[in-house]
Amino acid sequence: MAYADTDFFIALFKPNDWLKQSAIAINNRYKNELWTSGATVVEIFLICKEYNLDPLDITVALFNIAEVRDMDRQTAIAAAHFMKDHGLSPLDSFHAAFCGNDKIISSDSVFDKLGFERIRIGK
Repeated sequence: MAYADTDFFIALFKPNDWLKQSAIAINNRYKNELWTSGATVVEIFLICKEYNLDPLDITVALFNIAEVRDMDRQTAIAAAHFMKDHGLSPLDSFHAAFCGNDKIISSDSVFDKLGFERIRIGK
């Protein structure tokens, strides 16, 4: 097995990247032997806007390429939907996805607009 960090996935997903050919070769060589962490998924969400990448497409592709050992596919896809369809920030998208049907403790009213039951911090 080989652990892949964010640079590897960005090189694969960006239309033009100076590391793209090398990343493709590594992906071909280590097919079905790659894994990564939720930290990589979160980092990719943080840079999706910078590279004009669709978080949903990226999430599906990443989970098809590598095993993500500490985050399940459905949580990541839910976060991608919150970011893409509702305009949540990358981190708020993950908070919403991890929260599920539980109450969320937050000062951020964005969760109210999405129907979450929020325990407000402050007023």
